[in-house]
Amino acid sequence: MKENEREEKSLAPDEDAAAKQKHRQQEDRSRFFQLLAGGYLVYLAWQLISGAIGDKDWQTTKLVGVIAGVVFAAVGIWLLIRNLRAEAKKYEAAQQPEDPEDKEGEDET
Repeated sequence: MKENEREEKSLAPDEDAAAKQKHRQQEDRSRFFQLLAGGYLVYLAWQLISGAIGDKDWQTTKLVGVIAGVVFAAVGIWLLIRNLRAEAKKYEAAQQPEDPEDKEGEDET
């Protein structure tokens, strides 16, 4: 049965290309929402920390707010950096020529 599946996959390159395109779209959508989540976590961290620091009276709830703000900031910044790096790699890959042999051939002439 596995051989039959391999034959079907080799006979349908259009379906394979469509599946790859769908996978890329899902990755892009996921990356977009992760960027939004990272930005929102940084915003929440800013609100929590600035609200706690602005009060003169330090209570346990304010300390918990600062700790939560630091955790939110760390996770938000990590999400932003991770996804921005992935976008930068994707952009660089799109800018490079597709066939490196063609590039080598151009350098020789």
